[in-house]
Amino acid sequence: MAVLLITFTVMKIVFYVYNSPHSSFRIADIIAVIAHGLPQDLSTVSYLAVLPWAVCVTTIWFQKKWLSALLNIYYYIISPLLVLILIGDCVL
Repeated sequence: MAVLLITFTVMKIVFYVYNSPHSSFRIADIIAVIAHGLPQDLSTVSYLAVLPWAVCVTTIWFQKKWLSALLNIYYYIISPLLVLILIGDCVL
């Protein structure tokens, strides 16, 4: 969960640096963007963490090896999607 929150924070910084004019680049603006976006980031991270949390709990209860494989597939799908969102967000 912390990794996703850090990822969203880094995505905000990359977006700001990519899209801000060089003359108006201020650290205070980046901090304000991160602070204002934190509630939305926390809710998005929570939605993305529901499936891994459910798989971990189910793995503890049932000791199924295929559940961890399902979790790996989930991360292989989510990771490229986050990268595509970052690239698309910067370009738009």
